[in-house]
Amino acid sequence: AEIFVELFTGFMLAMVAGAVGASIVAAIVARPIFRLKGHYLAMATLGLGIIIAIVIKNEANYTGGPDGMPVPALGIGSFSINGEKQWYWVLAALLLFSFWASRNLIDSPFGRALRALHGSEVASQGLGVDVVRYKVAIFILSAFFASIMGSVTAHYIGFVTPNIADFFHSIELVTMVVVG
Repeated sequence: AEIFVELFTGFMLAMVAGAVGASIVAAIVARPIFRLKGHYLAMATLGLGIIIAIVIKNEANYTGGPDGMPVPALGIGSFSINGEKQWYWVLAALLLFSFWASRNLIDSPFGRALRALHGSEVASQGLGVDVVRYKVAIFILSAFFASIMGSVTAHYIGFVTPNIADFFHSIELVTMVVVG
């Protein structure tokens, strides 16, 4: 029982709090951003990333500022995940969970609405799909899971700096999406 108390008061609490915070920010900015289309939407999301990077650099009391801050090893009690083989199994479990969650999402009514949106927003709206509601919901869900994976990455690397959220890293990610 002590392990579960420590688990949910340590890194898990911080991870969930970060994910909820990211979801709240996503909910606040989603509607204004989704009024934009095409390149303007991409520019707005890049601009949001730049704003977040500036906030991270300026709030040195909470984030370590431009110097960053160390992140303790992921662990429960005396057990910590340090080696590559241990991280391999943690990430394999996360991959399997992500695959399972994605498959369940795709086969759900929510997933069918998202597939309809992917095909044609106008046609799906004609069929009664609330386009804005579904876009906002998936944006919030994406922010939640991206925050969880960011927390895992921070524990894996062991150190976090604002460079992770800077403009050039955003361009790198967009380039990966376009090229991939």
